[in-house]
Amino acid sequence: MMGSGMADLAIDVQELPGVRGAGKVTLRGPIDGRTVLALRTELSGQVQRGVDRFVVDMSGVTYVNSTGLSFFITLAGDGDRLALVRVQPKVKVVFEMMGLGSLLKMVDTAEEGLRHVAPAARPEPASARRPGLGLAVALALAAVAILAVSLYLSANPVATAEDLIRAIDAGLDRLPPGTRNLIPPQDRTRLETLRLRRGGNPEDLEFLRERMLRQLLPAFERDAEFVKARVAELQVKVKDPTAVDVIRFKDGRRMEGRVLAETEESVQVQGWAGRAAYSRSDVLGIDRGRGAGARFAAKLGEAGGALEGLARLLAWCREANLKHEGDYVSCLILERDASHEPARARLGLRKPDGARP
Repeated sequence: MMGSGMADLAIDVQELPGVRGAGKVTLRGPIDGRTVLALRTELSGQVQRGVDRFVVDMSGVTYVNSTGLSFFITLAGDGDRLALVRVQPKVKVVFEMMGLGSLLKMVDTAEEGLRHVAPAARPEPASARRPGLGLAVALALAAVAILAVSLYLSANPVATAEDLIRAIDAGLDRLPPGTRNLIPPQDRTRLETLRLRRGGNPEDLEFLRERMLRQLLPAFERDAEFVKARVAELQVKVKDPTAVDVIRFKDGRRMEGRVLAETEESVQVQGWAGRAAYSRSDVLGIDRGRGAGARFAAKLGEAGGALEGLARLLAWCREANLKHEGDYVSCLILERDASHEPARARLGLRKPDGARP
């Protein structure tokens, strides 16, 4: 099979002679949110060709972040589709600290890896296989484990600047896209300088531990959790919109809401701010089902979840005076770009400065 490479991750995939459905993968370089795309593309192509079990030579892999870890967990399936061979000590110790031995099989030789992934070469019966965890549970475990490693490194006095920066990157990788743009400019410049320098003095190490790992990352976590909670809260409200009817008044005014009741004397309307009653003699007419709220679901579908489409939808919600819908769209935008200023302003979110609550 042909090899491939992207950025600074080299990938080579070879068939294992005489072993149907299994392949040997040799990797060289770091596996992160940028380079894992090439790995996913290459191995997805192999799966389509019938190769769905892999023995991966990790001896040349210098770093694996949360994105790469999640990919490996997904690839492993129930645990018997993947074997990692000759994992470097610095990478292996992180895996072991996370307690991922039940998810990712790590062995010393390719032969051991082959016995693990190839049914014909495996002497133990199927009933003896290790049970796999559900994917959702596994990914949740990976996220928690990355945080645990970050906290461990932040308190470890012997951690190097490179170790701390990797922990910072791992923490940022599992947060919404755009989170890096929330790092204050002076802190971002200092972090990038240390990344290029690959080292630092005691004051620099204190900056990485205290400012980045103990202050900013937790602040970004709280920011993301707030948005997540607001999405859950607003989903209920946008499914039952209030601005579904249009009430036209004789003095030229126009408002949108849900007409609850009509009598000869009054019209009761439910708006996002609450209920109100209007004199029937002031009302010129009512257009039921013509309010902007009734069109929101279709507009949301047209946006397709794309950032650009959601930004246009947010502008439309502002023009239509749709409060809950506009807040909901703002949250969806921040899940895709945590630094989107109009969405943050809509929700009254300041950029996290790392101040502890």
